[in-house]
Amino acid sequence: MKRKLAKGRAKERSQKHSPTAALAFTLIELLVVIGIIAIFVSLLLPVLARAKAQAQRIQCVNNLHQTGIALRMYVDDNRVYPFSGFGDQWWFHSLAQYHRLQWTNRAFQCPTYKGTIRDVPWPGGPLGSYSYNIQGTGGMQLGLGGWSVDSAETNWVPTRESQVKAPSEMFAVADARIFTSGIINFITGTQSTDTGGDTLMPHVGWFNDYAGEPQPFRHGKGFNFLFCDGHVSLVKRDYFMSRTNSWQNWNNDHQPHMETWIW
Repeated sequence: MKRKLAKGRAKERSQKHSPTAALAFTLIELLVVIGIIAIFVSLLLPVLARAKAQAQRIQCVNNLHQTGIALRMYVDDNRVYPFSGFGDQWWFHSLAQYHRLQWTNRAFQCPTYKGTIRDVPWPGGPLGSYSYNIQGTGGMQLGLGGWSVDSAETNWVPTRESQVKAPSEMFAVADARIFTSGIINFITGTQSTDTGGDTLMPHVGWFNDYAGEPQPFRHGKGFNFLFCDGHVSLVKRDYFMSRTNSWQNWNNDHQPHMETWIW
């Protein structure tokens, strides 16, 4: 009997010190490990989100930089800025010969843009990720898109390169502001809505349609802007939406034109 008890105790001691027993986790130890992993994940996710946002902002900057190169080449060749657009020809079509990407190509869009991408023809006009400063703070002669000297819009005058007094400070192209438009199909007689980015850059108060529209920040607290000299910079919403700060940045003569901000 004593021999059996001694053998049983020896067996228990060998099991306690066996490699299998040493590697086993208790329930409490397992819960502690899971808790530590959860803490690491919670700390890591915001870092990954910021890294993703930064990568998207850089990609958008690169898109606008390429657009800026195309814009500068167009201006160097023609000594004028592209027309805003009418019919089936818009400002981005003028840059197509200098830009390898087409307007409806996703690679030409900001990665944070989730709206509709549409080229012409009408109804509704083009929609996309970026917009062009066609008329400054309220008059076609103040922007880059040129202007028509007659009501029939048959005699257009382009904005000359020499008219832009401060190229390094004038807005040219930027992340588009989002709006929802109603579209009537005159062929089928149906009406629908479309949410997208306006390809023509509006200043504060240009269209009342923007008053109730959500304007999510594309990149942090602002939007990427391409300036007439070709450089790209992040501009905070509080700056470009404030006439006390950015009024002159909209106009080719680099003047505030306060009378145009009352719309």
